[in-house]
Formats: sequence, structure tokens, C-alpha cells
Amino acid sequence: MEILLIEELDNTDRHFQGQQKNEEVKNFTRKHPVVLLPFIGVCLVLSVSLILVLISLFSAGEARGSLLFKSIFLIAAIFLILLTHFFFIRLLNYYFEIVILTNYRVINMKKTIFICNDKEIVDLHEIQDIKKHQAGVWPNLLNYGDLLVTVSTTSASMILRDLPHPEYYFNQINHAKRGYILERGKEKRGVKPLPRQYQALPSPTHHSRSDSEVSSPQTRTK
Repeated sequence: MEILLIEELDNTDRHFQGQQKNEEVKNFTRKHPVVLLPFIGVCLVLSVSLILVLISLFSAGEARGSLLFKSIFLIAAIFLILLTHFFFIRLLNYYFEIVILTNYRVINMKKTIFICNDKEIVDLHEIQDIKKHQAGVWPNLLNYGDLLVTVSTTSASMILRDLPHPEYYFNQINHAKRGYILERGKEKRGVKPLPRQYQALPSPTHHSRSDSEVSSPQTRTK
């Protein structure tokens, strides 16, 4: 049995663009950092290669003044600057891609700095089934995986890829769905939930019964 040691945070004060009235953020997450490893590896290999090329060019003292040396040095320097630029763009794009779970829906935001600004939304009442896919050595060792959210309509299912702690967010979505169904059921029956600050207060009828129960024995015998 997997034991998740994740601190529960209060996300009710968090807001996002397009948030509906009375919509509260229950949880949010990004992809597991393991998705950055291939890109970081490629950047490291290319950076080391370019640095070695520059060092070898500088070591050739006789060829420093030649046109070929200047051209290769300029191309290598420009390529290194572009590589650094794309590296930080990829890091920013990683932080822009986010999955938000609210008390109404699941939102998968796919955004980049220049090109993409997509948003995929599934309402909680449309969710028919949720499947967790976590196969392989690395996904189980590093604890990341995919969630497949199947909807009751004919539209395509939502796939949340490379989520950290997939079991935790699997349970969170199920819990939010059950809470949404209960709240909608209360609204249909005409039961309005009390505000949060009054839910812990005892009802006045409870006090009146308590006063009658603590009345004197003479009063009860009459």
C-alpha cells in the first residue's frame, strides 16, 4: 500500500483567469520534473561540445587572426547564446503548464511564452471514470504517471500526463466529484448549506431541548 506524505494546503485563496463565481481551487500541480531531464541532457551535451570547440580554437594561436577562426568562433558563440535562450524558455514553459482541480471542474492548461495557449476543461459531473497508468521502472521509482479522465459525452477523454504522485491526484479528483454530486443533490432538494463560519454552531432547537431536559424533576412530574 502506498503511503503519501503530502502536506494538505489551503488553496481557497488562489485564483486564476476564467474562474467562475463560487469556484474554489482544491488543488493544482505541474508535470513531474523528470520531463525536463531529456532536454537538460541535450543542452549539457551541446554546451560542453561548443565549449570544447571554443577552447580548441583558442589553443590554435597561429590561426586566431584568420577569417575561418573568426567565423567558427562567431557561429559557436551565437549557437551557445541561442541554446541558453531556449533552455530558459523551456523552463518557463514547464511552469506555465498546470493542472487545476476546483470544486466544479478539472482544468488542463497548456501554455507557452510565444506559441501555445490551450485550455482543456472537464466538468466534474461529466466524469464517468478515472484510470491511473503508472507502468515501468522509472515511473514507479520516481512516483509519476498518467491519469485518464473519461467523460460521459462523446468527446475525447482528458489525459493528464506525467503527474507527480498520481495516486494522490487520482483520489483528489474522485473526492471532488463525490463532493460535487452531494452539493448538487442538496440544491435539488432545496437544502441550502450554511456558511462556513456558522456550520460548527449548534442549532437553537438543540438549546431549547437542553433547557427542557435540565428542568427540575417537579416540572417533569407535572
